Amino acid sequence: MLTIRPGYVVGPYDHTDRFTYWPFRINQGGEVLAPGEPETPLQFIDAHDLAAFVIAAVEDKKATIYNCCGPEYALNWGEFFDACKDTLGSDVKFTWVSDDFLLEHELSETELPMWPVTEVHGIMRTNNKKAISDGMVFRPMRETITDTLDWANTRSKPKVGLSPDREAELLHVWRERD
Repeated sequence: MLTIRPGYVVGPYDHTDRFTYWPFRINQGGEVLAPGEPETPLQFIDAHDLAAFVIAAVEDKKATIYNCCGPEYALNWGEFFDACKDTLGSDVKFTWVSDDFLLEHELSETELPMWPVTEVHGIMRTNNKKAISDGMVFRPMRETITDTLDWANTRSKPKVGLSPDREAELLHVWRERD
């Protein structure tokens, strides 16, 4: 039996909008509330890459378990945000806000999609070496970012994420603390 463990599947037509929120928000520019620390790990896989890998595994009659998450290197939130900023040519400024502050203000993953709240950081450190050695490949992150934003721009704003007012309020409180 083939078992696929994909983690966050992202890209155009992702009905959850978890990934979509970030390129959409970063493209708007201004000050962005960035959750946690830039070094916090992040993993996801473009749906196109996952589909290609699954089709190949089925055609090859693989009967194993694969962790299908990417990229092929250790990625963190800071690198992802910088890639969004550079890819989209945004003038955004990131303000990193501590997990403790976010939890104190009762933020959820619905408001900060893909934010690895406290004990779930391990979900962003999944070993994908077996899938990579068996042929899983990843498109450039820039492509996933632009494809996702192009799709997002054909519809209304993402269903998840901070409202502009809530983001501004939290950033103000963050700057004014002690």
